[in-house]
This record gives sequence, C-alpha cells and structure tokens, in this order.
Amino acid sequence: MLASKTVVLATNQLQFVSMADVVVVMRGGTAVEVGTYPELISAGGVFAALMKEAQVGVKHQHPGWFLVATTST
Repeated sequence: MLASKTVVLATNQLQFVSMADVVVVMRGGTAVEVGTYPELISAGGVFAALMKEAQVGVKHQHPGWFLVATTST
C-alpha cells in the first residue's frame, strides 16, 4: 500500500526520527535545519541539542520547534 510513496512523520517521539531519510527542523514555519539524521547530529545544531537532551532524559520544552521526518518506501 505504501510502496513508492513518501511518508511524512510529524512527531515528538524522537526514537523514530533516526529511521527517516530526511529530517527537517522547523521554527515559526521556517525550515532551519535539513539533512539526514547523521548529518544533523554532526552539525551540532538545534537537532543535535534536542537529541542529546532526549538521550540524557532532560525534559526541557522547546516551544516553537517542530521536527518533520520523511521517508520513501
């Protein structure tokens, strides 16, 4: 059913983001970071900070930040 389709996942469940082909970090309707999971981790930006906080269990809120992950099946 999803063969040859693009799936867009908007989530706060960060464990699923690493499975995406492309991750888009948005703030205020603007894409501020775009790349693969490894690229964004290596860049050390907002996405990397969010993931680091998630790994150590920090419960900080990031109002206005939104993650979109896409994958093609």
